[in-house]
Amino acid sequence: MSAQGGELAVHSSDEGSTLLLARCLAKVAGVRAGDTIFLQGEVGMGKSVFARGFIREAAKREDLEVVSPTYLLHETYDVAGAEEVKIQHFDLYRFDPGKQLEVMLQRAYFEDCLAKDVVLIEWAEYLPQRYKDVGRLVVSLTQHGGEEGRGGGEEAGHASSSRVVRLTAEGETWGPVVDAIASVLEQASSESLHLLD
Repeated sequence: MSAQGGELAVHSSDEGSTLLLARCLAKVAGVRAGDTIFLQGEVGMGKSVFARGFIREAAKREDLEVVSPTYLLHETYDVAGAEEVKIQHFDLYRFDPGKQLEVMLQRAYFEDCLAKDVVLIEWAEYLPQRYKDVGRLVVSLTQHGGEEGRGGGEEAGHASSSRVVRLTAEGETWGPVVDAIASVLEQASSESLHLLD
């Protein structure tokens, strides 16, 4: 894996393993102003689960309520020990990807968030084109074995919670993080969370 464009695929057998992988990412990456994570996957694949694990680890609050901001566009969370950097959690699913979303992002000071905070974006494929060139980590979640979820919400009604979680570094800063995650999983893999070939 190279420092730029690094990629790995992880098998996560259940929701708890997906949370653990997200927490591992938060620990390895730390909280760095300007970090952006795109969360991709069909409805029910675990994007909100992944975000919850990452945010709770960064905030150092296991009991922190983290829900996907589907109707609010975004939520802001404090980071333990970092007063100047916040976590901004965006969910673009319910917003018209045209002018409505552009206006909503401007109202949320989205460009400022990208520059000074850690930004997690569910349904990032709906972003206006001018925001898509930012350096980012893309986290893609799919059903293990190729079956898609059955809808009904991020955590409702799927036949199996087994997932393939693919981490792809798009930009210079994320390559070393992906390499470090791969190293951690090589040393501490289990049946419920391990690298795929």
